[in-house]
Formats: sequence, structure tokens, C-alpha cells
Amino acid sequence: MGFRLEYTVPKMPELNGLAERINRTIMDRVWSMSAHAKLSKIFWVQVLMTTTYVINRSPSENLDGDVPQRVWTDKDVSYRHLKVFDCLAYVHVTKDKRGKLDTKTRPSIFLGYGDDEFGYRLWNLQEKKVIRSRDIVFMEEKTIADWESEKKTTTFESTDKDPLLEREEPPVDFQTKSVCC
Repeated sequence: MGFRLEYTVPKMPELNGLAERINRTIMDRVWSMSAHAKLSKIFWVQVLMTTTYVINRSPSENLDGDVPQRVWTDKDVSYRHLKVFDCLAYVHVTKDKRGKLDTKTRPSIFLGYGDDEFGYRLWNLQEKKVIRSRDIVFMEEKTIADWESEKKTTTFESTDKDPLLEREEPPVDFQTKSVCC
């Protein structure tokens, strides 16, 4: 097993059929995952990284059913950290990044895995940026669409009177007495 250098004619990538086939396989998976998650095209790099991460940890026919990551590193591969792509996740916000009455978590979308270190890549829905974290609670059965529909149903429609600010008048069952000197 090893690498063999082969030259091709410039501007003719179709002559390298093996590389073109794996590129096509990866891009098909990227398109499929993006479409299923209803993600914008701006996330294509994150989806591509997640796709290759999963491919490298999946059994390969070319390796007689062995896993590329295990062959490359000569270490057993763990699958316990794998999560459902585009699931809803709540990222812990550290004390130094929140106020006393702020929430301790931020809703996010799971996009992928960290590079060499343990951690996950997520799209923070409030800050609108990609973040990396390891302190996360995953809701693998829920997607962003589920979260948005729940958010709509829990907010009340604005009316003239806010139900949270309405108060009942105290009962008037006591008599006022005047105090004289």
C-alpha cells in the first residue's frame, strides 16, 4: 500500500478517473446533506468537512472493509461522539461571556467536528457565526425547523394589554380607619 505518482495532461482532470470519482462521491453527499438540512450554500465548506470526516471513519471496500482512519493512525476508531448532522444543540455560555440574568445556553445547529482536538462546530443562531465548543447538549431528534416552530408557538401575539403585566386588584374587604391624635 502506498502512493504512486501519475502525471496527466494539464486541464484534463477527467483522465484521473479515481480522483474524479471520489470528488464526485463527496460532492454528492455534500449536496444531499445540504438539501436535507435546508442549509444555505455558505455552509458548503462545513458540510464538506463533515462529509470527509464521516467517510474517513466508515468502512471502505478498497481496504477490505477496514476503516481509513484506523489504517492511517493505527488506532481504533470510536463512534460514540458522532451526532446527527444539522440537529439542534444548546451550547453552554461561560460565566465571563454572560450577564447575571442571561441564559446559560445558546441554541445552535450542529455542523461538524473539530479538526484534531475533541470538539464540535456549530452555527450559533443568535450571534450568526460558526463556533467551536465541547460543552453542548444535543437534541438529535430536533432540527432547526422544529426549534423555529416551537419558538413561534411559545411567543404570544402582541395585544393592547400584556398578560404578564396585568395584575388583579387586591380584594377590598377591609375598612379604612382614620387615626386621630
